[in-house]
Amino acid sequence: MLSFFIIVDPLLALWGEKNKGHILKLLLMALRLDRQ
Repeated sequence: MLSFFIIVDPLLALWGEKNKGHILKLLLMALRLDRQ
């Protein structure tokens, strides 16, 4: 899971403020998949 955040962190910075809601949805989906 940590490696996932190492990859995603720079992507979040690149993506910018306007897409934060969409990014949060993706993160929640990833967390759910990680728990399975």
